[in-house]
Amino acid sequence: MKSRILLLLVVGLALVVRIAVLGTHTPDKTPWSDGAQYVNLGMSLADGKGYVLDQGNLWPGQPTIIRAPGWPVVLSLLFHVVPVEWRWPAAMGLAVALDGINVLLLYLLARGIGGGRWTALAAACLYALSPVMAAMCLTPASEVLGISMILLFLNYLVRINIGGWKLPLAGLILGVAALVRPNFVLIGFALVPGLLWLGRRTPVRSLCLSGLFLLAVMTPLTPWLIRNAMIFGHFPILGAGGGETLYGGNNDLAALPGGKYEGYLVLPGDLPNETSLMTLAATMNEYQVDRYLWQHGKDWIKSNPGKMPRLILMKLRRAYIPIPRSGGGAVLVASFYRASVDVLAIIGVGYILRKRLQVPALVWVGFMAVFAAHLAVVAVFCGLNRFALPSEILLALPAGYVVDVWISHRPGGVRGSPPELFAVNNSTCYTRSSH
Repeated sequence: MKSRILLLLVVGLALVVRIAVLGTHTPDKTPWSDGAQYVNLGMSLADGKGYVLDQGNLWPGQPTIIRAPGWPVVLSLLFHVVPVEWRWPAAMGLAVALDGINVLLLYLLARGIGGGRWTALAAACLYALSPVMAAMCLTPASEVLGISMILLFLNYLVRINIGGWKLPLAGLILGVAALVRPNFVLIGFALVPGLLWLGRRTPVRSLCLSGLFLLAVMTPLTPWLIRNAMIFGHFPILGAGGGETLYGGNNDLAALPGGKYEGYLVLPGDLPNETSLMTLAATMNEYQVDRYLWQHGKDWIKSNPGKMPRLILMKLRRAYIPIPRSGGGAVLVASFYRASVDVLAIIGVGYILRKRLQVPALVWVGFMAVFAAHLAVVAVFCGLNRFALPSEILLALPAGYVVDVWISHRPGGVRGSPPELFAVNNSTCYTRSSH
């Protein structure tokens, strides 16, 4: 009972932090901002105009693929029942509520992988205090719902028998998540090698289950892919913007050693001697412009193989290592928070490995798939922390374990016995031996 009350207090803390950010900052409502595009798409659906943008797009009023449909569809359901003038506050409020649920989901994930109550509470508290997630609620873009879906997926994955027929349901959850953030599809493909390894004693069954898993991942995406093919005459099209990001993260300015944009994103329209997007849009549709920029990005990569190792390293540095490049107070607070969680997580993983604690192999495989997929996105595209965020929040789990260990060993601590993390006894899971 005490832990339930504390968990509710942690959720309350998360809501207070996020509401405080919303109350002290103004959201960016300019039509081209990420949040405005999602909100405006939700409004368009709610008003019966279809999946179009009247502003914030180079093809106003035309069917668009600029954003994945998951978050706009959810927003449209909310916008049906709130007054027009309340739609932006409602979108931010929904993001806050979802992130409060994410605190609970992270707690359940910690428990699902064998963590003790206090470890799970500590991890949930670390997430609740995140200024990064509070800022995401202000946006409000698709990241919060995307993290909800990833946590749902992992919560289900770590609780099933890897050799059973429940695996495709995990694929369906991941497929719905990819309707929110398309790059989540990569998690499914990154997971398959681990699934095949875990099921190596029954290779035929394992291969069939892995195939069904990937088929299940693609099933929720199929209507979206068919819709896009009907509009643009190509298949498959997950969305637009990938070409702009690929070329924006792989060019001479992004690769300039010590430059302002090294490892970061430079919008193609800001590159010297590059044709403006408005000029391209005058003769091309949304899909064609995206393909044009994809090709330019790939051509630059092929032409500059010697620059890629350093560029990839700097992308990873930008995305994962919280060294602020500006002196803004919000940036410094977020960087300090991220650095603290990173250090605690490194110590926590060290504890787990050194003590040879029992950890189900499926946990390692599932978590590594999430990290590998997001590392790939950063390495290929650019060093935005938003691309790394769904994997970075998982660091709160080993960080929470460290907090639990330290509290339990303090004189007069809240518990008298050391924490028992990952003490899982599940015959359906392959486990790391404690001997």
